[in-house]
Amino acid sequence: MNQVPIKSTCNACQGEGVLATGQTFVLTGRIHPLLKKCEACDGNGKLLTWVDVHQFIQMVNASEAEQQAKNKAFRYSEGLGGAGA
Repeated sequence: MNQVPIKSTCNACQGEGVLATGQTFVLTGRIHPLLKKCEACDGNGKLLTWVDVHQFIQMVNASEAEQQAKNKAFRYSEGLGGAGA
């Protein structure tokens, strides 16, 4: 079975790779948050998920359909805005 890697942003750290511990430390007179490496993504901010090729094709088709719908809605709203001006 052929699989394709899909990279996505880590939800736990929002792609930052680190999480605040709620503690602080002082360095050169400034207070800084104490951070720890995100365990969900191992500190790189990205998650790697492997999906089947057929599932990947379905994801691409759904993404294309969503983009086409957005483009149609944008063109429709431009037409309405231009007619009243």
